[in-house]
Amino acid sequence: MRKTVKVGIVLLIVGVIMLIFGIANNGIQSVYWDNGFRVVHTQDKTYYPDKITDITLTNTSNVTVRRGTTASIHVTTTSQLPTVTTKAGHVKITAKAATSGHVGYMFNGDNPATTTVITVPAGTTINWLKAGTDGHQELAGTLTLTNLTVNHLQLLTDNMTARLTNVNIKKDNLLATNKLALTNVTAPALQAEANTVTITQSRFNQGTSKVTGDDGDYRISQSRFKKLKLRNHDGDIHLDRNRVTTLTATTDDGDIHLTANKNVGVYAKTDDGDLNIFNHHRDDGASYRYQPNASQQYHLTTVDGDITAIAAA
Repeated sequence: MRKTVKVGIVLLIVGVIMLIFGIANNGIQSVYWDNGFRVVHTQDKTYYPDKITDITLTNTSNVTVRRGTTASIHVTTTSQLPTVTTKAGHVKITAKAATSGHVGYMFNGDNPATTTVITVPAGTTINWLKAGTDGHQELAGTLTLTNLTVNHLQLLTDNMTARLTNVNIKKDNLLATNKLALTNVTAPALQAEANTVTITQSRFNQGTSKVTGDDGDYRISQSRFKKLKLRNHDGDIHLDRNRVTTLTATTDDGDIHLTANKNVGVYAKTDDGDLNIFNHHRDDGASYRYQPNASQQYHLTTVDGDITAIAAA
């Protein structure tokens, strides 16, 4: 028995020494499963197209498109480099989809990840920018667009968060199917299926905008719409100092909070909740109409929630 214990202690000491030696020689590496175990290696590559006029993104994640001085595409990945093609100004980036899912043992990160930065020279107007397809691909990560002018923009993805800052869409409505964060974005109108929406200082003045979602909050502030329809099944709606002709906001399970000039008109209705419309109170499910002849009208309804309207400072 004592001999067995001594042998065990010796083997343990030898194992610890080998572990230390292995770590010192980069023996611990992250691995992931993609039709077999693969070791994570970081790769990067930069492309320099002559020009960029159209961009198509397929099966991509964590993409930034920004304004700069020189047209370039820089890709960094811990998996397989995506396929990048550049022809007559059309940039197409397609990442390899994992055949069996990305799971594994990560010692320096969560999962194999790819980051792509596309730089568009100042003064360039992108004709088409498409992320995903009409099939609403399961793209991941974040799509960031900054300081761009685009004729047509379609963000047809499901799990990707789209963050747009200082983006001007000139010809078509902004089409989006994802989580949406817009700051200083201009387009004729907005058409979105999005569960979480934040819109700040943006303008959609030419048509009817529509945002629908199943689960998540909407926060819209200091923005302009010709006409806006919001439909949220489960989430709160926050409206702060916007300029609209008509705004309709409906949620099945959530509160609606409006901050606006007291000259606007408001129709508010709740089936199970309280109303406080510019200090006019109604309790336990009610409706209330305020200034029905005002030039700006808010139509606010919730099935289960409170509706509050306060005067903007």
